[in-house]
Amino acid sequence: MNVDRFDELKAEILDKCCKILDQKKSEYTQGNDRLDIFAKASNLNNCSIQQALFGMVTKQIVSLANYINEDKDLDQNYEDKLVDIINYMIFLYAMNKDEFTNAN
Repeated sequence: MNVDRFDELKAEILDKCCKILDQKKSEYTQGNDRLDIFAKASNLNNCSIQQALFGMVTKQIVSLANYINEDKDLDQNYEDKLVDIINYMIFLYAMNKDEFTNAN
């Protein structure tokens, strides 16, 4: 794959990620806290918010592994899983930045 095609695909997937994050904002956000759902999950499961996120993203990773291991056609569901995983990593990045910022 040449560099231009790769950059085009990178922009395409990141654009999809941003759109999904914006679309689901109201579904997963209480008040003004974008990490609220993870805080609630961590309270329910008696774990850190990072551990709660890891539990949620694990489902997506296992599902993606099934696609890969079973040589399924890489359809829209596959792409949706990739977008979800990338978005979870964005949330993890935000959590760690927020935790670092709040600690200082």
